[in-house]
Amino acid sequence: MVAVKDAKNIARQALDVDRVRRTPSQFPPVQFMLASITSATLIANYRYEYTWAEAWMTSTNAGNKSPGLAGVAYSVSELTNTATPTTYSYGVTSASLPVGFIPVRIPTGTYVMLVPHRKSNGELTWLIINTQALDGSC
Repeated sequence: MVAVKDAKNIARQALDVDRVRRTPSQFPPVQFMLASITSATLIANYRYEYTWAEAWMTSTNAGNKSPGLAGVAYSVSELTNTATPTTYSYGVTSASLPVGFIPVRIPTGTYVMLVPHRKSNGELTWLIINTQALDGSC
């Protein structure tokens, strides 16, 4: 015995197939992104605005995607840097640093992990997950 399908179902199936065919693939939302730092601009008090380029792993090496995303990001560990009293990173005070040591920006070419974040006005920005480096000589 042969099963007979309702003509309404066949028409609907054709519409569903057409809709799926025309709809572009949906990618899962980005939760983290590997990127390389391309430049840094001092904002104030050892806080920087970084530009970045999307990167990816190739075997055991990292490289920039081409074409890839690019944008601006801010370091989470630099958000607490203040002028007075001078505090850096996660509560390190300038008084506790050896003479000659200062906080340093993330060097150009460094690979970092980015996470998307919304500013208070709803604008998308990216945050760099890192610990700010301190460098110098005694």
